[in-house]
Amino acid sequence: MNALKQSIAVRPNFEAYGNLGAVYFYMRRYSDSAESVQQALKIDPKDWLNWGNLGDALIQIPTRRAEARNAYQKAIDLAQARLEVNPRDAYVLAFTADYRAMLDQEQPAREELARALAAAPTNAEVLFRAAILYNHFGETEQTLDFLAKSIANGYPRAVICDTPDFDHFKDHARFRTMILQTAKVPKTSNAPNSK
Repeated sequence: MNALKQSIAVRPNFEAYGNLGAVYFYMRRYSDSAESVQQALKIDPKDWLNWGNLGDALIQIPTRRAEARNAYQKAIDLAQARLEVNPRDAYVLAFTADYRAMLDQEQPAREELARALAAAPTNAEVLFRAAILYNHFGETEQTLDFLAKSIANGYPRAVICDTPDFDHFKDHARFRTMILQTAKVPKTSNAPNSK
């Protein structure tokens, strides 16, 4: 985190602000995360991924959920330009599917996810995004299945463990078995369901 702050002090840029926002997000410092991502968006207001990251941070703050919805919609709108160029961009499709899920647009979310999985069935990021979507809709077995597939295709267990969407699984036996193979998961009794 200090290296990112130093980088920003020397030369403010949207990548460093975005990365700092991600660090704060995984530290559960959601207000700081949102502030950093907003700084990134001041530099590049057309970056669809940072708009999505802003939504991810704001959705964790109960008083800012309306802002989160606006950020997710902006991310979707900007990502559509990428999908017009390449409608089979699995990375963009998987993220926009998650953004639509956060907006409770279930049918379009599932359709975009299906397109992403058809285009890149073994892409670890796409599989991880599928787990996020299924988790949002409360489908535990599908969530865990896609987490297992993402790990099998190289997704880092530590990132899964640090993702707030999965906090409510910390005591789930199958989740702990998947994650504990190389990462340490703290045992909690009342981990909140983040979304």
